[in-house]
Amino acid sequence: MTTLLPPPGNTERQQLLDAALLVCSSEAIHLIGSIQPAGVLLAVDRRLFTLQAGSANLDKLFALDTRAALGQPLAALIGQPQAHWLAELLERGDWVGAKIWSLELPGPHGTVRRDAQLILSGDLLLIEVELTQSPPGDVFQELFVPIRDSLWKLDAENDMNRYAEMAVEQVRLLTGFDRVMMYRFDSNWDGEVIAESRAAGVDSYLGNRFPASDIPPQARALYTRNLVRLIADVDSEAVPLLAWQDDDAPVDLSHSWLRRLSPVHLEYLRNMGVRASLSISLVQNNRLWGLIACHHFSPRYVSLRERELDEFIGRVVSLKLINMDALERDVLGRRIHELLTSLTQRIRASSELDEVILSLQDQLLGLVRSDGAVVVIDGVQHSLGEVPPHAVVDALVRVLRERPIAPVYCTDDLQELGLEGGVLAAGLQEGARGLMVAPLDHRMHDFVMWFRPGMLRTLKWAGNPEKKLVADANGVHLSPRSSFGTWIQTYHGKCLPWSRVEVDAANALSMALIEVLAQKALKSSEESYRLLA
Repeated sequence: MTTLLPPPGNTERQQLLDAALLVCSSEAIHLIGSIQPAGVLLAVDRRLFTLQAGSANLDKLFALDTRAALGQPLAALIGQPQAHWLAELLERGDWVGAKIWSLELPGPHGTVRRDAQLILSGDLLLIEVELTQSPPGDVFQELFVPIRDSLWKLDAENDMNRYAEMAVEQVRLLTGFDRVMMYRFDSNWDGEVIAESRAAGVDSYLGNRFPASDIPPQARALYTRNLVRLIADVDSEAVPLLAWQDDDAPVDLSHSWLRRLSPVHLEYLRNMGVRASLSISLVQNNRLWGLIACHHFSPRYVSLRERELDEFIGRVVSLKLINMDALERDVLGRRIHELLTSLTQRIRASSELDEVILSLQDQLLGLVRSDGAVVVIDGVQHSLGEVPPHAVVDALVRVLRERPIAPVYCTDDLQELGLEGGVLAAGLQEGARGLMVAPLDHRMHDFVMWFRPGMLRTLKWAGNPEKKLVADANGVHLSPRSSFGTWIQTYHGKCLPWSRVEVDAANALSMALIEVLAQKALKSSEESYRLLA
């Protein structure tokens, strides 16, 4: 039975959408309870070394089926020598991330070597064994050395766009996927495809954006912990995990490569026409910067050894991004240093603060790419460039004082502050749409406030970014969009977003101003004391 939904724009519909988004963002995808059929999973009690849980397909590799194996010593499955080696490995206590292992198992024609991954998950040791044997050949010479040499050549490139283009080209050569994209997150967690390599006849997503809700917060957290994720076939049957005891806690699969994905995400990929997917996380300073996303239009398995190379690529590219960011910060740091040196010297040497600030107008505005600024020191307001009327500035200050004081506050849309209609209209009429404020005291009596005008923005989305609600027997829930054709959205309102580097620059300026003004006040107090004495 299908339930009718309220029409678009209806308050009740918005409430249903908000509730569905909350459910989506709180889904415990790391406790999904099933894996992909490309391997088998053993969950072993780290203290007793008995099998606490296992995937329902253990009979693909072992003489016992899963139900019979549960509760048995691990040695009964893999042999005493290998179980003893694992126990010694755990006792060393130097475990960081996943470990790669070659597991030897009896086969119909002698011993068979299988690649496996070892993961610590709470009180459990997870052993994920590949069902497909690794292809013969020297992986080091055939894959690692060429990839390493290619990345070294790329390292000389310092232009972000060119580097991204060459990086995705190398990943497509390595993986053979039909389309490889580099996907970068902005401050709102919307993503944009900044580079792409694709086979002939494959649709392009270059320049398209994807809304933050496509990858909810808990999924981004897993991407940060588990740097390579493979979906060998979105249409494969899920393999459930079976527990020894009915009341056992679900197995945490945060670091598992076999973990089955959310049904919503699988439907999302199907709607794109994708049958296999590989994601390589790009992490900068412990924050997910973006992804290298690989799509294939038929099932495609990537071996553990190849995935290790993919992780190597991701780590190298991430380090390069950190270096590029450091270079950008160095350039900005020199500009900030020059401005602060000039500013502090002039303030110390002059008693006319207004003249000093006006003489540095271009540098103060250029520091954060703004059109206007208001500097208030000792209650005296100094206006630079294009700023809203005094009444608007006063209203902004009143609203900001009601908020917890932060080193820097910024927004690309003044409407977020909830100003009264008339005051807001006056501010917008003057062209001010974006705001950044650096307080100079804990009550924000003194501050530096920058303004930016609104801009006409044209965004290319991969499909209509509006979330689709579905009401059925399972209740009201989100459904992935079915079309990913380019959707053009044009609007005038928000300003150019403030970058992390600009926020840091504003913070550095405020700290320097606080220091030099405190020194100037102290010097003035000493001179007054000497005169009085």
